[in-house]
Amino acid sequence: MTKFLWCAGLMLATLIVLVLRPSTAKRSVALAAPDTLHAAASPAAGPAATIQSNAVPPAVTPAPPLQSANAALLRFVDKSAAPGQPPRLSPDFLAEVPRLTTPDEIAAVVHVMEDWSDDDTVRHEAINLLRRSNVAGLDARLIALLDRRYEPERIRTFFTQHLGLDLAACGAKPAREPLRTRLALALDDRHLAVRREALSALVEVRDGEALARLARGLDDPALSGMQDLAIYLYQRVDDRQRLAQIRARATAGDQQVRIAAIYVLGEWRDEPSRALFSAAAAAASHALKRAGEMALEKLPQVDGAHPAAPTAF
Repeated sequence: MTKFLWCAGLMLATLIVLVLRPSTAKRSVALAAPDTLHAAASPAAGPAATIQSNAVPPAVTPAPPLQSANAALLRFVDKSAAPGQPPRLSPDFLAEVPRLTTPDEIAAVVHVMEDWSDDDTVRHEAINLLRRSNVAGLDARLIALLDRRYEPERIRTFFTQHLGLDLAACGAKPAREPLRTRLALALDDRHLAVRREALSALVEVRDGEALARLARGLDDPALSGMQDLAIYLYQRVDDRQRLAQIRARATAGDQQVRIAAIYVLGEWRDEPSRALFSAAAAAASHALKRAGEMALEKLPQVDGAHPAAPTAF
């Protein structure tokens, strides 16, 4: 009887552990969210924040208080300014606010960056300011912001752009892998502009997954909506095996694709494309015409003819 009770107790304890384990795992995941941001020179600086990843925007929290002698910074973080007052972003903002120096300033600008209801251009400049100030932990925060389902395409493109810049600056540092992993995921993002930024950033560092996508060619569905970008990227990695595919786009109905093809073929001094360059140089579109003229200037003279003269601006 005693043995039976002991076995029953052991089974009950095991069942309790199995039931409780999922909730413990969830708590561990929650703790992995981005932590307090801080300046490199001041490890204690910066606010703690919870990053939302669902599709519904959370309520906007009040901006943290900021006392600063820098009037331009005070205007920048105050989105409640009445019409007629000086703009939050002046043409001289970079000179007026070159960097942040105190934990309160960092907290205020982080709030601007994370406020989904604020202006995209202002939020973009907030990221620039945090990067100029060498704020540590910014990449983790940008990755979390990119994961927000409710953020619109334009600001998510800015998040991706900054992650790409930081990836290029990482070299072989351990911080590189989280950036590379998130940008690789963005290759299949729901927003086209994000996919374009991710592909460009990853090709810049010669990432294998991005190069494999390019290697599948311009007709691959994964390059839909970004054939013009892919053409420029072929030139960036000097993939001349794509010459025939690119020549075929030099008469494309999409003008941006056609201009990209003419430009890259011109940079490669592709003599078989001379007639394509001439046709583009005779186009009514100023952008296409200029692309054709510039491509012709790259080729050797024919029968004593001179290259087209550069357009005066």
